[in-house]
Amino acid sequence: MKRFHNVAFSVLVALVCFSVMGYGVANALLPDIFTKSESSGLEKRDYTQLEDVTSASFFEGDAQDEFEQFVADGIPFRDTLILQSARLQRVSIKESAAIFG
Repeated sequence: MKRFHNVAFSVLVALVCFSVMGYGVANALLPDIFTKSESSGLEKRDYTQLEDVTSASFFEGDAQDEFEQFVADGIPFRDTLILQSARLQRVSIKESAAIFG
């Protein structure tokens, strides 16, 4: 059983590594697909720009919040994922209304 866990863990680590490398290769080969624009048409806001980290912003936690927002804004196909999420929410609300009246 321990051998199975070791193999499963190794496969998982390999998948993560290949995913990261695949993203880098795809970004190099197809830069237009992975290049984000300056603003989101769906959310009507500008994407977060990465700011310089100061010691004050680091210790107050602002630097981490800004970095998390920057990474979230950089997800490939983000607008498509937002639209799919909204569609899924509408379907689940409709189904819940049909079940519970």
